[in-house]
Amino acid sequence: MKQYVFVYGTLLKGKRNHHILSNSKFIGKGTISGYFMFNLGTYPGIQKSKHDSKVIGEVYEVDETTMKVLDELEEVGYLYNKELIGVNLENNTIKAYVYEYILKEFVEEDTQKTYKY
Repeated sequence: MKQYVFVYGTLLKGKRNHHILSNSKFIGKGTISGYFMFNLGTYPGIQKSKHDSKVIGEVYEVDETTMKVLDELEEVGYLYNKELIGVNLENNTIKAYVYEYILKEFVEEDTQKTYKY
């Protein structure tokens, strides 16, 4: 079964945790709507936006083993929740997992902004 993940921070190409995705297929650059990004020091987080904000990232096809490693990295259930959402690619929309920060609620300062790490 194909699983897709949308990444927006340290898992992006050229960032410190991208090696975890080294055996995963790059699907393309993507955008998610209805989320905003904030700085957590050494990595970003996202939460649902009350505005039409967008987050730019990358989509990868991952196997079950890689998904488990990602879940551990993102500390699913403690730091992040994992949700299956629609991701806009260049020519279509696919369902991909995204990690949403849950430890603390942040307030979105800008409206209708596009975020990129």
